[in-house]
This record gives sequence, structure tokens and C-alpha cells, in this order.
Amino acid sequence: MLNCKCLNRRFRMEHWSNQKEWIMGFVYRSYLLRSKSIQLGESNRWTLQVTVSPHKDSSGEPREQTFSSENTFSSKEMADMEGIIFARKIIDGEIPGLSIDVL
Repeated sequence: MLNCKCLNRRFRMEHWSNQKEWIMGFVYRSYLLRSKSIQLGESNRWTLQVTVSPHKDSSGEPREQTFSSENTFSSKEMADMEGIIFARKIIDGEIPGLSIDVL
């Protein structure tokens, strides 16, 4: 497992690899967000999936919620960057129909 950390004033970002799957994770407004880019079949198009969970959950119960985007991107790097933006917008309540209220 590869793990690299980069600190920023707004959130902490981590990249890690499990087998051949790269995932980007970061902490934003007390939530841990994990974003992964997914290649669509044999095409050169990518999409993303974001999982949100409380950063420090005192209940001991694993709680998380997964969101997907219908958008596709021309590169993995673009899908990675859009995953960050998508996750932050979900937390900030900027995407109608997507909410973290159950967390």
C-alpha cells in the first residue's frame, strides 16, 4: 500500500493504492472523503465515485455514504480533480438531491 500525504490549509489529502486501484482521500469540514476515478471499459473516458464518512466517529459504528457522478472525463487526472470538487460540493450542500444528512 502506497501512502503520500500533502497538507493544505483547507484539507489534508492522501493518495493510496490498493492493488491496481488508485484512490484520493482528504479531510474537509470534519468529513473523510475518498474519491476514486474509474475507467469506463476499454474507452479513454473516466468517471468518479466519492465516499463520505465522519472523520472522527466516536460511536465506533462505521458510517459512510457513496456518491457517483454521471459525468465522464477525458483523463484520469481530470476525474481525480473533479472528484475533489464534487465531494466538497456535496458537503457544502451545493448539489441538489445529494446530501450527507444521514451521517
